[in-house]
Amino acid sequence: MNRPGTGCRSTTYTLSLGLVDQPCEGDEFDLKYEAFRTLVLVRQVYRNLNSNQIYESPVIIVKMTRSQGWSLHIQRSAAQGEVIDLPEGVIPKQINFRYLLVIGSVHVIAACSLLPRFFSWAGVAALVISYFLFGALGISVGFHRLLSHRSFECPLWLEYFLALLGTCCLQESAVWWVAVHRRHHLKSDSQADPHTPAAGFLWSHIGWLFLVNRDNLRKETYHAYARDMICQPFYRWTDHKVVMSLIVGGHMIAYFAFGFWLGWLPQGDISSGIRIGSSVLVWGVFLRTALVMHAAWSINSMTHLWGYRSHDLPDDSRNNWLLGLLVFGEGWHNNHHAHANSARFGHRWWEFDLGYLAICLLQKVGFARNVVRP
Repeated sequence: MNRPGTGCRSTTYTLSLGLVDQPCEGDEFDLKYEAFRTLVLVRQVYRNLNSNQIYESPVIIVKMTRSQGWSLHIQRSAAQGEVIDLPEGVIPKQINFRYLLVIGSVHVIAACSLLPRFFSWAGVAALVISYFLFGALGISVGFHRLLSHRSFECPLWLEYFLALLGTCCLQESAVWWVAVHRRHHLKSDSQADPHTPAAGFLWSHIGWLFLVNRDNLRKETYHAYARDMICQPFYRWTDHKVVMSLIVGGHMIAYFAFGFWLGWLPQGDISSGIRIGSSVLVWGVFLRTALVMHAAWSINSMTHLWGYRSHDLPDDSRNNWLLGLLVFGEGWHNNHHAHANSARFGHRWWEFDLGYLAICLLQKVGFARNVVRP
């Protein structure tokens, strides 16, 4: 048994074991998707190696290969409260100015909603409706449950419509979002996780977007994690930055035009049209986009740090009741990691899951089928 020095932040253990059920020769697999009894075995080995420091839920990635006998390569990324290095693909001090400019601009304009001149009840209504339309249907149901995990099927026109809603949330293209999210599940809470909370709360919440990560930019990442999407011309088309800009800009114009019409209609007053149009744009687009951004980022950060665990998993995912209520059921994150392909994240009667209810409604009217449930 080889045990490297423990001074490193990321520790790797290698040991040779005789296993009853051996994988095919040359195969590599992630333990998190294998038999639970093997997981128990490896966790016990981990505890034996760290008998003086047993963690509640150690984050372990296991690769099994055959090279002069079967070997388990156990890599522990971090225990709760321990800080590890940033993902290997991150280029220190190389700022992603495009993200910084876009995210910064969204928040600055969203802050204008605090000014009385931009307030209107039409704007508030636009915010409430749009938060559900783009956050729940675009991100939670579309990008996450449908495209990332294929937890249900729907007509192609509806899939593309949900993808366009998600694109309007300024969280990159559907292909990029899916590839990064699938990598997160495969490498959850390890150093290879793009937004690992083990590198710090701020990193997992927003910092991972502001530094260039080569692993998120390479086309190889698309082929490795989103091959099913890049084979479709629609998703390749919407992955172009110019196309994404046109989609986002077009929906902004539509919001302003609708608000202008609402303000102009009663008396034909152009100034009223501009005022209501600006209000609907600020509240319904920019403030909504900022809120949906932080809603999604909170799942990356808070639900891997705070909450309760219904399932004993090798990652540190948690169920957070507040985010479960505010973020369309996404806060039941430990449940989701236990049954990643399931459309239903809330497993107990009181774990309210708005995204799942939306899918059930689509199924009721015949627009969703083969819904995966735990």
